Amino acid sequence: MTMTPTDQTDWTFDITTAARVTLNALWCDQGMAHMLLANEHEDEFIPDVIALFDFGATLNFITKVLKPAIAAPAVKSVVEALQSQRIGDRVPKLDLVMVSHQDDDHWRLLTYLMDELERIELPYTVGKIVYAGSDWGQSALNVLTRLATKTADADTDLVYFNTVTSSYKPANGTLGQMKNYGDIVIRTLAANTPSKFKAKSKERKNGSSAVMVIDYARERIILPGDATWETMAAMNKILAAWTTSPVQPVTAMSAPHHGSLNTATQSNDAGNDSDLSELIAFTELTRPNSVIASAGIATSHKHPHAIVLKKLIKYAGSYAFPAHPVVYYDLIDAEFKRKDEVAANLYTTVLGLTAPVLVANWHFTVTPTHQTVVNATGFYGACKALVSVPDTESNLIEMLIEDDEDEATPIVIDSDNLARRASHGTAGGVIARQRAARPARGRPAFAIQGGDRLARMTTPADDDTRFATVSRPRMVPPRRVRPVVMARAG
Repeated sequence: MTMTPTDQTDWTFDITTAARVTLNALWCDQGMAHMLLANEHEDEFIPDVIALFDFGATLNFITKVLKPAIAAPAVKSVVEALQSQRIGDRVPKLDLVMVSHQDDDHWRLLTYLMDELERIELPYTVGKIVYAGSDWGQSALNVLTRLATKTADADTDLVYFNTVTSSYKPANGTLGQMKNYGDIVIRTLAANTPSKFKAKSKERKNGSSAVMVIDYARERIILPGDATWETMAAMNKILAAWTTSPVQPVTAMSAPHHGSLNTATQSNDAGNDSDLSELIAFTELTRPNSVIASAGIATSHKHPHAIVLKKLIKYAGSYAFPAHPVVYYDLIDAEFKRKDEVAANLYTTVLGLTAPVLVANWHFTVTPTHQTVVNATGFYGACKALVSVPDTESNLIEMLIEDDEDEATPIVIDSDNLARRASHGTAGGVIARQRAARPARGRPAFAIQGGDRLARMTTPADDDTRFATVSRPRMVPPRRVRPVVMARAG
């Protein structure tokens, strides 16, 4: 089925009101996978809503042993959420599966998910499957068609957005046709943006990505897929036409195209001095408080680039999560680097550079009465140097939290408590949990010498980095994070 722009402005879920919404940014190596979980009642942890926004990984030219190891953590997170619904005597259901565009690192994990659900014989249904973007190939369509067999009516529940559209046009108008139930609204900021590039080119496919906005409790989460400078130019024009921003405040945003520099500028010949005017304008119009970049372990794509992250976090706060490592690509030295003790609300799914490589799922929980809480689930990610992990059955991550007044206490998630774990989309144990007051927006999160050009910065913690550790704000969180310890369950 193909929908026209006037038909597709909003999606609402069949719940009255949500007490909690959690976006889970799942590690999937070189790919993108987001799982949205929502609960109608605050004291319940079995999700009433499960929605996927992209669910893929690049698995080409990878061994048969490595492919399932890469797919396992993200797949397990979704399976556990569905299993928890069955434990709660509900019919497991994926309410929405949204695929931004046809690149396989945004849909290929759906095959592994369906295979696993069949293997464990877990019955489930699917509400809507929505896909956008240009130049879809038959193999990708076959995967969506297979998933559509779980919908009530594949002819109407498998929906293709194939026209240029936005829920935010015309400016200063009504944002679509709101239904009279449910307070979680999914909108399209842009989809199928026209491109100057030829058909079937990577630039055209990426630029046609659907950019989705999750609107809940007066906060927004923006998921741009593989949006390029062309996509951002179109979105900037749409948002700039509004008298008052229709998307702010943005509590979290996924870095467009994994934080790529190549597609954030018309030409990256100038390296860090490339024209990033559309990215800068997009950041000004959205002002995300947190940024999450999903990328692979030391991949040839060189995601995410330091200069792109720097632009995106101009308005980011700090200490929504304790100081943590961030992995980025340094264009000057042409290598990946890790910056430790980053206080900014900037997160990468890869946290290490050497095997065994620590990776993480990041969880952003929004409620109507509290500020956004950021959690993380850490585990060892599968890579060519370490094909036997993650062990999806017995690995636990234990993080010691040092309290200013109490003795250090280990926090370990009970692996048998599927319902509670599924509410956070965990694939291992929770690294740490921290609620911090939101700092004033507009505070620069990274201090970089040399204006817009990334120059060498020397810090006591790391004398070979482009990032400076953020100075602590006056209100210091009461807890500090100790190093991660991997524990094998007995």
